[in-house]
Amino acid sequence: DSLRGLKLLLLCLGLTLVWANKGKNFDLSKIKGKWYPILLACDQRKKIEENGSMRVFVEYIDVLANSSLQQMVSIIPMDQGTSELCSAFSTDDGINVFTIADVVYDKYIILHNRNTNDEGTLQTVELYGREPDVSSEIKEKVVKFCEEHGIVKENILDLTKVGKIAMWM
Repeated sequence: DSLRGLKLLLLCLGLTLVWANKGKNFDLSKIKGKWYPILLACDQRKKIEENGSMRVFVEYIDVLANSSLQQMVSIIPMDQGTSELCSAFSTDDGINVFTIADVVYDKYIILHNRNTNDEGTLQTVELYGREPDVSSEIKEKVVKFCEEHGIVKENILDLTKVGKIAMWM
């Protein structure tokens, strides 16, 4: 959709996610499955607002034989109740390197993305749950993680609000 400035360049995107804490006994296969978007944050808020190029959400993660992950990505406009399903990620904004910041396999996953292009670097933080919402303690953990990485509370969107997306306050 050129109105949103996104070019869907690939039918499948395999991303290799880097586990942030090598000391944990991480099992990549346990993150496979359906995930619900809970919080979305960015140090450049306009990138995650309506029509923003980083306003994409993971709906399903599949583990491939080569230890890469295939993500079903959804672009969810703020003013529509339905999502346009695609399995691509816009490369218009540069190179994206995802890190799993934290995961409890049956509850939540926190993804940290660093995007680099000719204009510099930006970062996003995404919280997904196995259910449509998570506890306030988990949300607070993400807020703290964001603040530690230079993302202010005003740039955290709570995607669980019915019928609209609201700032985390």
